[in-house]
Amino acid sequence: MGCGSCGKNKTVFTAKQEPVDMHGKTDCQCVFPNGETSVFCSRHNVIKSKHQCNLCRNRKDYFQLWEEGKGPFQTPTSNAEIKAKTVKSPEEKQKEQEEAEKRMEQIEQMQQKQARSTGLGDTVEKFTKLTGIKTVIDTVAKLTGKDCGCEARKEFLNRQFPYKKGKTKGFFE
Repeated sequence: MGCGSCGKNKTVFTAKQEPVDMHGKTDCQCVFPNGETSVFCSRHNVIKSKHQCNLCRNRKDYFQLWEEGKGPFQTPTSNAEIKAKTVKSPEEKQKEQEEAEKRMEQIEQMQQKQARSTGLGDTVEKFTKLTGIKTVIDTVAKLTGKDCGCEARKEFLNRQFPYKKGKTKGFFE
């Protein structure tokens, strides 16, 4: 017989099994803030409603289903994450997504900046990077604690010897 959520029948009998007490406190760790309609359960990697949290806290059968990754609203992805112990909250997933987008934006900006030389300074900078001179100069500058002046020199050369837009692309392009 099933529980029927009536509270009268607390013991369930199934064929070839011992009686199982379905009701009682579980190891549920969900904290449901007042006024919230749902909460993310990091233990089970699923968003639960108030009703589901109550089931998780007070019904051992539901709690066990969530523990096994077979509970309501659990997906194959969440089950694999539970088993691998790499469960992440929606906030963590959102933060990772934002960081990935930010990295992609930075890469695109660097590629655009590197793609077109605006003057002789950009060309000299690309030449020194390709030959390894820039690495040596940066290492020496770091050890001595003095600025090498490369950026100022590049800007000066770009102002003094700019490339005409559309006609010359630069030495390395």
